[in-house]
Formats: sequence, structure tokens, C-alpha cells
Amino acid sequence: MALLALGVNPYDGANYIQPIVDAFDGVQVGDASLDNDDIFALFPLLHAGYDTSDSLIQKTVASILSAQTETGSWDGSVDMTAAAIQVLVLVDSLPEVSSALARAKEYLHTQQNSDGGFGNSFSTSWALQAIATFDESADDWTSGSLTPQDYLAGLQQNDGGIEPVSSSTQTRVWATEYAIPASLGETWDAILQSFPRPKAPEASGGSGGSRAGEVLGAATSTVAVATSTSATVITATSTPTLAPVAISIAPAIAKSAMPEKFVVTPSLLTAIAAPPARPAEVPRFWNRVRDILSSFFSFFTNLLY
Repeated sequence: MALLALGVNPYDGANYIQPIVDAFDGVQVGDASLDNDDIFALFPLLHAGYDTSDSLIQKTVASILSAQTETGSWDGSVDMTAAAIQVLVLVDSLPEVSSALARAKEYLHTQQNSDGGFGNSFSTSWALQAIATFDESADDWTSGSLTPQDYLAGLQQNDGGIEPVSSSTQTRVWATEYAIPASLGETWDAILQSFPRPKAPEASGGSGGSRAGEVLGAATSTVAVATSTSATVITATSTPTLAPVAISIAPAIAKSAMPEKFVVTPSLLTAIAAPPARPAEVPRFWNRVRDILSSFFSFFTNLLY
């Protein structure tokens, strides 16, 4: 997802999509006891040439739907329910998806507190992105006269960051990075760029060669699947080297698009661009993702100001 957000073709140099495909067991992706890996596998797949006509997508969606609880949630969690909403809306032509989305929306309504938020800044940001998928705004979700935007604004500090300054730098960076696209009404789908799936040439005969339509490349890597507070890592056999690529940022965010209640300032973007300390327990993949995001927001500093 980080590569797609930066406009990097995941098939250039190394095939970063193949490990996700390889993790599909014919029913679901990754660990059968989890649903977050299925949800977060769909985002890059749907932006890398796969669609609802592919069996992999159909079966993964069916697995996600089977994990929805009677309350309409996934895992009894605002975070995972919001994530599921964001990806299922992209495949709502498949059976039972529309009804699942309606139940999930009702669940989110039951979880909103009187302060307008959903328990914490992370969950509130993800909920705001889910709200945007329904073509609704924060003002459509008022609780106790307050909206999710009001809740995030209440957590914004003088330096522009989210969460108290007494919190760790890592916590504040992640919370603020989540809040920016959420406050702008930008879903993960809107942030990610799309690339076509490369096709193998027709086999000329014999037992060798690739089948027509087969995805080229079989490099393996480490694929991380995140919730707003944790990460599940699926480790494959090796880590490919990313070839040098030209990075473009899209869509560009104009100053006029900034929301009134949550304010994005130069000092905020500068603070985000400053890499936080790296605790030893943070998976190596996330160190790389954090570096990419730091570069991403450093670029925004120059772009906006």
C-alpha cells in the first residue's frame, strides 16, 4: 500500500504483489484465524490489476463476509470494521456485500460517543474514512452536538500534532498521519494509485513457459497487514531489492481542500517528516514504511508551502 500511495509500480524491478497472491490458500489470504490480512490484501490487489472477475478476489471477499459478526462489526472493532467498509465498497457488485456494508454502517453508529469520536484518535480517523466511502461527511455524524472532526480537533496540540505532547513521538506521528487523510475525506482507495497486472506471453508449445495471462515474476518479500494499533506480518522466503524508481505524489492536496476544524500547518508537516526513534520491537518492514511516509510528508511540506 505504501508503494501504491507513492505512485510506485509494484511490478517494477521486483514483484511485490506475488507474495500476497502466494499467501492465498484457495479460500483466504494468510492466517485463517485472522481477517485483517484478507482485508488489507484486497487494497493492493484491487489496485494492481485484479478485479471482481478474479476467483482470488471473489473468495477473499466471501471469507471477509463470513467473518462479520451479528453486530455488523469485524472483530468487535471500530478499526477493522472501518477498514472492511473501505475495501468492500470497492467490490459492492459481489453478492451480499451491500447488505454487509449496511450492517457495518449501523455498527459504527452504535460506537460513536457523545464527544463525537470513536474511543481514540486512531479509531476516529479510520471511522472518518469509512464515513467518506458512504459519500457522507463528518457533519452527517453528530453525537451530542459534536462530530468526529470536533473530536480530532480537541486532540490537536499547538504544534499541529494529534495526541498530547507527553505521548511518544511515534504515537503522535502515526496519529497525525491517520488524521490528515481522514479529515480531508480521503479514503485509502483515493490515496492509492492503480497499475495494470503484467501478462506473460503466450507459450509457444511444449511443457515449458508461462501460461497466457499468468502474472509475471515470482519474487517473494515480507508483507505487512496493519490495524491502527498493531501489525501482523506474513513472512515469505526472501526480501527483494527495490529497484530505483521515479516517485510522484497524487492526488496533490491543495490548501483550499484543508478542513476548517482540523488544521494542517507547516510545523505539523515538518514534525511528521522528522523520523521518530525506532524501537527494537517494531518490525523491520514498518521501519521501511515509516521512512517512506516520512519522505511523503516531507514532500508535502514543499508542495504546500
